[in-house]
Amino acid sequence: MAIAAAHSEGELALPRALEAVRELHERPAIPLGANEFAVRKVIKLHQLAGKRGVTGIEFSEVGDKLARVTPINALVAAHAREAIKEVSRTRSSFRGRLDKINLRVKSPEFSLFDENRGIGLRCHLENRDDVDLLQQVKSSVGALVSARGDLKRNSAGQPIHMRVDRLRVIEEAPAKPTLHNIAGISPDWTDGLSSIEFVRKQRRSSKVIEGGEEQE
Repeated sequence: MAIAAAHSEGELALPRALEAVRELHERPAIPLGANEFAVRKVIKLHQLAGKRGVTGIEFSEVGDKLARVTPINALVAAHAREAIKEVSRTRSSFRGRLDKINLRVKSPEFSLFDENRGIGLRCHLENRDDVDLLQQVKSSVGALVSARGDLKRNSAGQPIHMRVDRLRVIEEAPAKPTLHNIAGISPDWTDGLSSIEFVRKQRRSSKVIEGGEEQE
């Protein structure tokens, strides 16, 4: 299976994915700009090999002269598993942009992205029944925050995951998302949509939802 970059506004997502896989080929560490969730996606892609006729997974970036192929092979998968393996756990804090929240799971999860260091962090609530903290997380999407809780790290000392029990807003989110703001945040911000498609989706949602149940 090969995935080629399209010549469109949304083509930025694939080069980032290519670089992430290339970094995982070189070392067992979370790639720049990625987080635990993204690394797990790489592992799941590798697991497709040998199923339903899939012989292997590779990314293909076609340039003007030669195609640059990046396979998700056994070495990449091994490094990915090592990258998200917990070797230490301490109570700590993490500062970053709260760039995504998922309320469709039993324990709500969200991600933080440190734009200065290019580090992403997957988070869950320490107490999933903490209504006040959940509301604070929901109202802080797009804001720069400082989260505190139990922080897991890998063998490279990188943060993998945090169980959050405290959240403090450092800088409020912009009133409305713009293409410039979205382009500078984590690659997973738009769930695979181009920034233009994402903004269009948000505008459609804001027109449909009026005073009803809160949705993503």
